[in-house]
Amino acid sequence: MKGKNIISVRISSRGEKRLKSGHPWIFKSDIVESSSNEAGLAVILNKNKKFLASAFYSPSSQITLRILSRKEEKIDCDWFATKIKSAIELRKKLNICSNSIRIIYGESDGLPAVIADKYDDVISFQTLCAGVDVFRNEIINALSDVLKPSSIIERNDAITRKAENLPRRVGVVAGTYDEHPIIKEDRFSFLVDVLCGQKTGAYLDQRDNRILAGKIAYGSVLDCFSYEGWFGVHMSYNAKSVLCVDSSAQAVSNAQKNIEINGLKGKVKVLEANVFDFLKAEDQKGAVYDCINLDPPPFVKSIRNRESGFRGYKEINLRAMKILRRRGGLLFTSSCSYNFSEDDFDVMLANAALDAKVNAKILYRRNAAADHPNLTTFPESNYLKFRVLYISS
Repeated sequence: MKGKNIISVRISSRGEKRLKSGHPWIFKSDIVESSSNEAGLAVILNKNKKFLASAFYSPSSQITLRILSRKEEKIDCDWFATKIKSAIELRKKLNICSNSIRIIYGESDGLPAVIADKYDDVISFQTLCAGVDVFRNEIINALSDVLKPSSIIERNDAITRKAENLPRRVGVVAGTYDEHPIIKEDRFSFLVDVLCGQKTGAYLDQRDNRILAGKIAYGSVLDCFSYEGWFGVHMSYNAKSVLCVDSSAQAVSNAQKNIEINGLKGKVKVLEANVFDFLKAEDQKGAVYDCINLDPPPFVKSIRNRESGFRGYKEINLRAMKILRRRGGLLFTSSCSYNFSEDDFDVMLANAALDAKVNAKILYRRNAAADHPNLTTFPESNYLKFRVLYISS
């Protein structure tokens, strides 16, 4: 690529074995030699200096190499555009009932550490490692050429950039952005604060799970860690009442806007409160709900805090089970912690049910929406767990 040097990086036999397993990451501990300490595009060589792959190179990161291609090919603007087109073609096959989709999901779409979401005709993107950040302009140009959006927003304020020694950058990088887009999701509409909302503006990974919850939730509904009320709005469809609870004043304010946009004022209410304290108080006063949704932030950010995270997940699920209607209550519950496995999640739910003295049956086991595809050789791409439990007694 014009103006960009290609770095040679030699890796260990262990690193080569990992590469051949199909995993798209090579760690710092397997770097034997490199021709530069600058981030950028690298060719990976084995101990005999034979070509193995090309990759984004981030010398200060523990994840030092992120694989781009396992064949010798030119990585240029056309290459980026081709990858983006391929990702978009996949999404067209999914019949997503929304004008808001994830169009690039990092390694799963062959563009490591690149995230891009489309909110109607606004694109919001992130470049999350030093190697790919070197190609920020090429990615912006490719997104503009392929999708021709009204605006492209850079949301490079993720905490992971700090570990890569990258600066925080947020703003409009192409086109004009005059007002927050209002997107459609199944039968409902939602305002997206692309510049200040979580992630790239919203949580698209839960789309299919929100739609499911909207189809089967009923009666009195409690939506915990509600953020901007997207689950609560969906669950209002067949419900008598919905109470959304979140500790963020800004999230509560935006939830009120989404309630008003959908004409649900009075049916859906919002409370600013600490969810742990709220659930404890509801339990103590003997409250009963027909349906409860739990969509907490990640409690297990690394394997080191797995035990404390387990306790946090168990506490909220235990308290929710205790205030759910016996014989008919529905619990919708999630974990977005990759380091908290599917088995960990199910064991935690079983323990919570035992302590709550309820019989709970899992009706649905689901993950992220289909526009967040899981690469089979990259388990890290499968982070979201979602369960629907039926309380039978």
